[in-house]
Amino acid sequence: MLSLGDLLRDLDVRVLCGQDALSAPVRWVHISELSDPTPFLSGGELLLTTGLGLGSESEQRAYVRRLAEHGLAGLGVGVGFGLDTVPAPMVEEAQDRGFTLFEIPYELPFIALTEKAFVRLVNEQYAVLQRSIATQERLQRIVLSGGGLDAVAQATAGLIAGSVLVFDPRGELTARHGFQRGLDEEVISEITGEVRERAQRGGARGFVPAAGELAARGLALPVAAVDGPVDARPQAWIVGIKDGEALGEFDRLVLHQAVTASAIELLRRRVAGTTERRLAGDVLAAMVSGELVGEELARRLAPFGLGGHLTALVLRAEGRKEQVRLEPVLSDALEDEAVSALVASVDGTAVALMPGYLDDELLALAERLHGRVARALGAEPAAGVG
Repeated sequence: MLSLGDLLRDLDVRVLCGQDALSAPVRWVHISELSDPTPFLSGGELLLTTGLGLGSESEQRAYVRRLAEHGLAGLGVGVGFGLDTVPAPMVEEAQDRGFTLFEIPYELPFIALTEKAFVRLVNEQYAVLQRSIATQERLQRIVLSGGGLDAVAQATAGLIAGSVLVFDPRGELTARHGFQRGLDEEVISEITGEVRERAQRGGARGFVPAAGELAARGLALPVAAVDGPVDARPQAWIVGIKDGEALGEFDRLVLHQAVTASAIELLRRRVAGTTERRLAGDVLAAMVSGELVGEELARRLAPFGLGGHLTALVLRAEGRKEQVRLEPVLSDALEDEAVSALVASVDGTAVALMPGYLDDELLALAERLHGRVARALGAEPAAGVG
């Protein structure tokens, strides 16, 4: 990023104070003769002025104070117009605030500064664009190769030189990767609490984590469904925390691209899940009808990761509306219980095939699942387990 020192290098200007702040980034160069230009500035700009209209000492001090408090990169005062030298009150106020103030001689037009800044900033933006395109292609390759969210998070952590956390729709941490420093468990716990609180109230907007000293170093972004409404509940959250310094423009672009890659990966999972459920429905229908038994049934269940001793939970709702919702609600309940199962619907009945459980464990699990489903449906389905 273009720094104030880089911009002033090789230019015939005299830095009067704030030499320690010459590393400040310059977002833009602005020229103004207003006594208070701050309403038209957003911070990070370098301001150039001739100082016309700043007659009294108090006005000069207030002018510098406002600019410093507004977060400007620095102030350049052109002499030879209304001022022979930069007034001492302005220098003193800038020095007290560690604010960079420099004198521009009459022979050096303001356009020399603005043109130099413009060329550098445009070149930087082009470089960021080129890196951004390469990053997008890299993340897309990860998704297309089946790397999954964990691989996306790992690559993103390296790209931003920081830590990346991935949360599910409920705000539970599902993946984490660091770069060099990593994050303290206490900080991760605080961030998890922030994400979980937003997930519970249905928040769908990005935010800056408030944990510790992360204000400028972190950004949390929701992952919306590719095929869903913009304000829908996020299907995941990605949080990026840069090691030791503020997030730059490229870092923010990378995090947004990671969100897009994650949304595509989750869409791929949903499509695969839909296909799996359709195939599972065919297998379960054949099993219920007695067409599949014994070794052939075991062979057909093997691709779904089920083998050996199995248990089944069968739920049936009365109303047509409840029957339609039964399968996805049961799938969500199983996910909440962290139970791997094959779920499908057969003639309005939802069936979940699970790894074998002991009787006591199975009954306790079935009761919890039945309770979750009943609360979600607003009606108690008939249940059987064995």
